[in-house]
Amino acid sequence: MNNRVNIHFQDTASVGIQPTWYRDVSPAQWNDLSTLPILKEYTFLSDAARVYMAWQVHSTRVIVIEKHDDTRQMSDIPQADALITNQPCVALAVLTADCLPIMYYDPVHQAIAAIHAGWRGSIAKIAQITFEHMHRHYGTQASDLQVFLGPCAQVCCYQVDEQFIENLAVDPYRDKVCIKKNGVWFFNNLLYNYLCLKDLGVPDHSILQSFSQCTIHNHNYWSYRRQKNNALRNFNSIMLI
Repeated sequence: MNNRVNIHFQDTASVGIQPTWYRDVSPAQWNDLSTLPILKEYTFLSDAARVYMAWQVHSTRVIVIEKHDDTRQMSDIPQADALITNQPCVALAVLTADCLPIMYYDPVHQAIAAIHAGWRGSIAKIAQITFEHMHRHYGTQASDLQVFLGPCAQVCCYQVDEQFIENLAVDPYRDKVCIKKNGVWFFNNLLYNYLCLKDLGVPDHSILQSFSQCTIHNHNYWSYRRQKNNALRNFNSIMLI
């Protein structure tokens, strides 16, 4: 890992964030979430000048975090599932509880992204769309990109129904990412995004999967599939330093 970027994937269920955190945050507070009580347990954020999260809605919307502007007026917490920036000491965070957290780092242009990729976002190509935003705003090239894939529901446990399989009928990755065991279908969200990244031109050696554990099987993580409405959210972040 390059020493100019800090990446954190939560690996303990001793702390967690409520999925409805945004209900207790005013639009004015969104300009800097670093002082919020919900983040006090994450001591690694002490070096962050600012922290940003979005109201995640399983979309492909990407928020660009630019130079801090205290005068910016907002009517609501922005809804999005990816954030990008080239600003140092700004932590970008996504919350997960089985969905895949993806972090991008462009060491050439010093730019980063944090992505929340549930199955809806994945098959809508949020990984590709976020890269396109980085390319447009910062000049990022796929060949330079370093990608970190975090803990998520793995194919061993990520059960889906027949309708899900039918909806992927024309998807070129379907036969690689959907497997049937004992009459039950399972989806490989991790592999789906890996294949998307490869097709973008990201080198294989630049896609790090060593951080990815199964959140359903491993009780060190919060999992909506396993815990239902009792599940808090895992906090995952990236920051340029």
